[in-house]
Amino acid sequence: MPCDHIISANSLINFTKNEINGPALPIEITCPDPKCDANWPYPLVRQVADLSPDQMEEFEVKLSETRA
Repeated sequence: MPCDHIISANSLINFTKNEINGPALPIEITCPDPKCDANWPYPLVRQVADLSPDQMEEFEVKLSETRA
């Protein structure tokens, strides 16, 4: 990832799902390391996580809700 932290595709999917379904929807996805505040751009998350079309749709709908 941009901050040099390593995360597996499955962990990234689960982390992103937890973030976007949490009580405070994030506009940005950030590194899960509490000492790191690096933003992870969604196109990179989508690529690294190798999201399925259904996962992409789910994530993009949720992320668009934060920008409304």
